[in-house]
Amino acid sequence: MYTTRVEKLTDLNPSVKLFRLKFQKPFIFKAGQFVMLHLEGGGGRPFKRAYSIASSPRHKDWLELCIRKVEGGSATSILFSLKEGDLLKVSGPLGKFQLNTPIQNDVIFVAGGTGIAPIRSMLDTLPLAQLKNKFYFYFGINTLDDFLFEEELKKIQPIKNFKLILVVGNDPRWKGDKGFISEEVMRKHTPDLSAKEIYMCGPPGMIRFIKAYLPNLGAKPEQIHIDAWE
Repeated sequence: MYTTRVEKLTDLNPSVKLFRLKFQKPFIFKAGQFVMLHLEGGGGRPFKRAYSIASSPRHKDWLELCIRKVEGGSATSILFSLKEGDLLKVSGPLGKFQLNTPIQNDVIFVAGGTGIAPIRSMLDTLPLAQLKNKFYFYFGINTLDDFLFEEELKKIQPIKNFKLILVVGNDPRWKGDKGFISEEVMRKHTPDLSAKEIYMCGPPGMIRFIKAYLPNLGAKPEQIHIDAWE
């Protein structure tokens, strides 16, 4: 168990906040892993919640968590009331949602909403421009206001072997791929998945929907790596 200090709070949009937690000693983890936050509810009742780490393992004394506020949620009502300088208990790292290294095949990343957290950690770890593999990132959001880490992603878009495929559910401002990350959308950009590693994180419904059609594009079970929320 670690006692961390809330070093920085950043509003990514009206309902999503980025928490930077500072450790007193090095915290070693792998991109894709998560931590458990230990909180106190009403009457001092302890409970915990899991959140994927959104920052790179290169940073040894702090990590970032990307958290969406849930109306009436016992955890986020506490977390969103925190101020910079407050203390937060953390345990971990946990989880086996990690990159297979060394990278041998092209890679498909898929995220929905705050499911971008572990993908951001992975992307920040990879020396994309130095690798010969191709990297595709399907990011599903409801509106352009949900385009988390937009500036960061735009900075790596010029890298020749990286392609961002933004899929927006409902926003008249968006002229690109719309709706869901459907088989039709994926077939348009990456029609053959037979020799690609696939990493997905997002809401369970989205994960089930995509996982069901991946075999139609040649993906085998051992190529698919999932961090599904419960």
